[in-house]
This record gives sequence, structure tokens and C-alpha cells, in this order.
Amino acid sequence: MNINKDKIITPVLIGGVVGGILGVFCCLMYIVAGALATYLYSKEEFIELESSVVVGAIAGVIAGVIKFIINFILNMVFLIHISNTPPMFSGFYSIALAIGFIFSIIFGAILGAIGGVLYHYIANR
Repeated sequence: MNINKDKIITPVLIGGVVGGILGVFCCLMYIVAGALATYLYSKEEFIELESSVVVGAIAGVIAGVIKFIINFILNMVFLIHISNTPPMFSGFYSIALAIGFIFSIIFGAILGAIGGVLYHYIANR
């Protein structure tokens, strides 16, 4: 597995941003993020299967972080309208945010890697 660290940044960021923004609507966009990043990276140089997994997973993690940030902002806007929230729910909300962040990164990495592998197999038939 040989990944050119200089050429991976742009494809992974583009795939992650697109997947993160669209991931607010559907979590299958993590797969799209991984596939898009793998496609963009493979335009620069040949990519092996192992590298496809890594590129897709990194794009999925970036997509997960962006999706979490967008969801966090939307939740904060929603919570501003519900200002009569009991104090016990504010602690619960913090725990739920932490768990949501961890899960968005894990699912982003897994589904992004799947997207990278799917693109690799489709492109190399």
C-alpha cells in the first residue's frame, strides 16, 4: 500500500465535504464520499485496493465530522426555540452529543471504506 500523502489531501477533503453535507439527508452518502474520494485520487495515479480502503475511510471520517457539525448547529437552533428544557435533559443532551459524534466517525469510516472498495471494483472490472 503506497499512498502519496501530497495527492491524497484534495480528493479526501472534496469527498468528505460532499458526503458530509449530503449525509445530513441520508447516511449512504458516506459511501458516496468514499467512492468520490477514491475516484478523484485514482485520477492522479493508480490506486490499489488497500489504498482505496484508506482513502474512502478518511473521506468517510471527514464526512462524519462535517455531518455532525451541521446536525449540531441544526439541533442548537431547534433547542433555542425550546428554552423551557428541564436541567436534567441538558446533561443527557451532552452525553448524546458525544455518543453521536463517536458513531458518526465510526460509521463514516466504515461506510467510506466500503465506498472506496466499491469504486475500486467497479473501476477495475
